[in-house]
Amino acid sequence: MGKLVIPPGWVCQAYRFEVDRPSRHRSISPHEGAKRFAWNWALGLIEEQIHARSTYQVLALRQGATMGEAVAWSKEMVPIPWSMFSMRRI
Repeated sequence: MGKLVIPPGWVCQAYRFEVDRPSRHRSISPHEGAKRFAWNWALGLIEEQIHARSTYQVLALRQGATMGEAVAWSKEMVPIPWSMFSMRRI
């Protein structure tokens, strides 16, 4: 992998943040666990929806639909919640 080439006149900045260790602040540990649980739940939900969509596409293709019809039908049958608002609703 080559070096990053920055065009003339541009500025490259990097920031590094660190959360204090939970051993020092006991109130951080439950929040980190809850964040991890919510992330894993949402990731699992989206993966299930993507798998269900592909299954519906295969079923539609077996019934004789074209690829465009199969994709449109699977999107209608299995909505994938991409936004934070739709995730919170679920």
